[in-house]
Amino acid sequence: MRRASLAFHRTALALAGAALFSGCAVGPTKEDPLEPWNRQMYAVHQVVDGNVIKPLAEALSALEKELAAGASSVDGCGGRVHRSSAGKNDLRRTGI
Repeated sequence: MRRASLAFHRTALALAGAALFSGCAVGPTKEDPLEPWNRQMYAVHQVVDGNVIKPLAEALSALEKELAAGASSVDGCGGRVHRSSAGKNDLRRTGI
């Protein structure tokens, strides 16, 4: 009996919540006062994205690949850095 009562209360609560939140739903309006401005801004952003942002992102990606390839070949040991020799070189430069 208690289990059936609990199930009934849960169902009633769910239906009450659905009824409450369905009152907040508003159907689509036919007139959006900002639609012309939104369309203009969308067109501007498409032009800026295609002519500025995308080429810049591609250039930075290519630069990143070049830097990554250069960094692995700088020390001549396949990208491995020997910390002991790096420390000795730093000491030589400072004159310690």
